[in-house]
Amino acid sequence: MCPLTDDTWTRAKAWIEATIGGRVVEEHRQPRWRPAWFVDVELTNGKMVPLYWRGDRGLVPGASPLRIESDVLEILEDEHIPVPHVYGYCPDPAGILMARVPGEVDFHRAATDEQESVADDFLHALAQWHKVDPARFETVGLRRPTTPQEHALFSLDKWERLYRSTAAQPAPLIEFALGWLHRNVPETTGGTVLVHGDNGPGQFLFEKARVTAVLDWEFCHLGDPMEDLALIRGRDVSYPFGDLRKRFARYAELSGNAIDLARLRYYSVLAMVITPVGLYPVLAHRPAGADFAQVLAWNSVFSRTLLECMAEAADVRLGLVEIPEPTPTTRAWIHDSLVDALRNDLAPRQGDDFDRYKVEAAALLADHLRLADELGPALDAADLDDAAKITGTRHASRVDSDAALQETVIQAGPDRDEELIRFFYRRTVRDEILLAPLLGELSETATLRPIA
Repeated sequence: MCPLTDDTWTRAKAWIEATIGGRVVEEHRQPRWRPAWFVDVELTNGKMVPLYWRGDRGLVPGASPLRIESDVLEILEDEHIPVPHVYGYCPDPAGILMARVPGEVDFHRAATDEQESVADDFLHALAQWHKVDPARFETVGLRRPTTPQEHALFSLDKWERLYRSTAAQPAPLIEFALGWLHRNVPETTGGTVLVHGDNGPGQFLFEKARVTAVLDWEFCHLGDPMEDLALIRGRDVSYPFGDLRKRFARYAELSGNAIDLARLRYYSVLAMVITPVGLYPVLAHRPAGADFAQVLAWNSVFSRTLLECMAEAADVRLGLVEIPEPTPTTRAWIHDSLVDALRNDLAPRQGDDFDRYKVEAAALLADHLRLADELGPALDAADLDDAAKITGTRHASRVDSDAALQETVIQAGPDRDEELIRFFYRRTVRDEILLAPLLGELSETATLRPIA
């Protein structure tokens, strides 16, 4: 994650003013984990122009996918897809300046009737961009895959390169998932389309029962249409999109692309692994300024749904995971005191939404530490016992256990898939329980919904 400093934001503002031909009179940082600002620019004639600056989150070392995103947005606007108008791309600091589009983002909070209208409008847009000639996107640098393997592995390889380039500590679940995906590539494809890359609810704005803009195209690429549907499953974990069986049937009707359940299940695994892989550099290197409360919550939920998708694709039945009751300790008052100081003393003194957001993130971490104090030792012991059945040795710590697990996973063949899916599922359920204070709405929404 790559927050802009005061100096780089000053340069960004100067570029905005030069590009628009006006003066920034209002700026407000969006209270979220990536660098983004709402900006109002006053033109020389007194007209106000509402804008949105979308900065580079620094996920891909040495490169900004925002350049291609900017070009793709211009093509999509030309094809009458509802996207924000782009005013320009700034190379330094990397960012896209676009129109600020009206609308709400929380699809799952809309009234039921509005949800149905908005969902149908979004599916129309999805079918429409899937019909755009892929050659148009090749002109701005997107590579067209030709074989089923290339369709499946192009996106996977990009995320795997990110993981390998930042590897600093064992990640046995990621290694297992990547190996499974390489071994189970579909033998067919459903054609080549523009894949959004992070598609679904939460990535579009809506107003008056219509989609006003589809957002966040930085991971777009050419691939299989089932990948875009699988990505909707991923977003559905955070922002419920309704009955996915109904939604996907409607997409098939609008696009003419038949739903292939085997490919959709494969791409669902790919869609779920993106989050743990994308967050790995943050958890491994722990950069200053990162929102670890959000990162840990996303990582735990998507690690669990990843295993559920693998079990679905491999036809593995998952059992219940026993969770012990927390054991109060004499240190509980310390955590309570810290949370009280953050929420009731420090937070009210913050005059900025972003600053209050950061204080609340710290308070959530303190909530987690209390639960970790009360429940962590029992869950760690259960995990170490479980891991010993996989590696053949019970290690004293999870750090040592993970190193052994990673070696075991790398050497294991497909005959151990069922055993490993069940083991990692139990682990992810325990991890998610321990991180419950951080989950927020995820605790209510994070259910993998059926597609058949």
